[in-house]
Amino acid sequence: MPFFVYIIQSLSTRKFYIGQTNNLEERLRR
Repeated sequence: MPFFVYIIQSLSTRKFYIGQTNNLEERLRR
């Protein structure tokens, strides 16, 4: 099963959020 690590930067706070998921599509919907 594929495994993803993602880094997202919040445009409002400039903070970075780092996470991991094996279901990227489901994670991005939230």
